[in-house]
Amino acid sequence: MTIQQKEIMASIGDAPEEVSSKVTTNKVIRNFVELFKNLLNGTQEDIEVTRMVGGASINNAFRNFSSFKAIKPEDGLTDEVVINALRNSHGTRVPMFISEHCFIQLSIRQIKRLKEPSVAFVDTIKNILLEIVDYCTSKIVEQEKNRFPRLYKRINKVACDIVNERLQPTKEFVEKIVNMQLNYINIRHPEFVLLQKPIPEKKEVIKEEPIYSTPTPFAADEAELEDCKTLQKLVIQYYEIVCNSLQYSMLPKAIMMELVNHVKNNIHEELEEKIASLGDVVKELTKESEAITQKREQTLTKLEELERAKTLLQTISEVNM
Repeated sequence: MTIQQKEIMASIGDAPEEVSSKVTTNKVIRNFVELFKNLLNGTQEDIEVTRMVGGASINNAFRNFSSFKAIKPEDGLTDEVVINALRNSHGTRVPMFISEHCFIQLSIRQIKRLKEPSVAFVDTIKNILLEIVDYCTSKIVEQEKNRFPRLYKRINKVACDIVNERLQPTKEFVEKIVNMQLNYINIRHPEFVLLQKPIPEKKEVIKEEPIYSTPTPFAADEAELEDCKTLQKLVIQYYEIVCNSLQYSMLPKAIMMELVNHVKNNIHEELEEKIASLGDVVKELTKESEAITQKREQTLTKLEELERAKTLLQTISEVNM
């Protein structure tokens, strides 16, 4: 019985007056950060088996990112759009080859559509980090039996602020990596193969025009239509190269560097600094809950009673001897 009560006392801990507010705060922060990092790295001791949490959720989000799939590479590349672009890129000249300038401008036009979903994806990862913060808070509350509810709540708020503060810098960085693709169209990319094979012959379309009709501005000849199809294929091919590069490499790397790893590497120091800057408020935060205080008092009373009973039994035993 005495051992059981001592175990309860050990789990409750000493009264706050006996331990400084700074020591208490730093201990809770250290436990919080350790759990946070372990969850991201997948090295937590008490592994979660009921649902996906931590770094696994982030990895799952990267793997299942599908916003680019909603963007069809051929959208906006109609024959009329491409032929008009070809004509305008040649100006008054009679073209001998497909215009490289036209290819670059049409490629930029298509790639620009990847910027918005790329930037928006940062919000998805940020929300997962906030869920991890909430999960860690609930685990710390559970482990410490909600001893310092005000402190846990404040740590949660400050940790969420730390995550949210990285949102805009990360979005700006992601926007930059998309702009990098827009600022240099690399036609020497190893995966970009210029179409050297002849394009499959198209069915001949016989156009019946009145003898005295005036040609419409878009009326295209066979050579223009052939150049149009070639250019459409080249632009789509290059777009898909950039799309895959962003989705499977550059976007996850950028978000990991600017958001996830930045928070993971700095959260301990920032939590301690921001909580310490609260000054005298820290003492209020380390006031334990009434339930814990009552439980400690009850446990101490029982221990005293047990000690008195033990002493009494020893006295009786000695008298009988």
